[in-house]
Amino acid sequence: MNSLTHTDGAMTDRTSIPTDATTGSPDSAPEQGDVKYFLRVVSFFAVCAIAFVAWAVFLREAPKADVGATDRRLVDFTLVERSGRTVNRSELAGKFLVVNFVHTSCSISCFQVNKRMSKIQEQVAGLADVQLLSISLDPQTDTPPVLAKFAKQFHADAERWLFLTGERRAVDSLLEASFIRRAPDAPRASLFAATDRIMIVDDKGRVREQFNGTKSSAPFAVLESLERLRAAGRR
Repeated sequence: MNSLTHTDGAMTDRTSIPTDATTGSPDSAPEQGDVKYFLRVVSFFAVCAIAFVAWAVFLREAPKADVGATDRRLVDFTLVERSGRTVNRSELAGKFLVVNFVHTSCSISCFQVNKRMSKIQEQVAGLADVQLLSISLDPQTDTPPVLAKFAKQFHADAERWLFLTGERRAVDSLLEASFIRRAPDAPRASLFAATDRIMIVDDKGRVREQFNGTKSSAPFAVLESLERLRAAGRR
């Protein structure tokens, strides 16, 4: 604050200087605090950057599954639908299949793919030769009742959109023989790379195309592919 002091009859203007409460020196604590906060923030982001680089290197070097190999065919299988009934390959003979891969504890991206599948279900409602399949990647967790609850979130028609689970060996056999090529040294977790995929199997059981199911354009692309394949089959 400013104070006026009398000196030999004259008034002089004197400005007081803020001092530290304990030492009497100019108060530099706020500046020191700002520096410490800045250093903590920089350190945090540096650690995050290092962790990100390490994770990226791990993903690049770890054995991976070849998601969506299109030189595959739908093999014979017997799995369990969310309703509890058995579903096998013969039930799907002569149909075009729209297939995706789920686990009920899935992330946001997995949820997005199922929203796309719900949209596809609407678009193919009048096509009796088109069937939607969602195959569980985590059959130990995804029991029929769990899948039934999950399917309700997407208004899945019990006849048009099947959710399949079963013994893990049977599920893995179908996944690896028909959809996902996994290297011998790749962990089973690599199968989860397929959660963003939507694939099409034609009426002859051939895996024909795959799409990134997280994209908003996926339903349109799938419908366009189905129309093309169905038209070719009628020739």
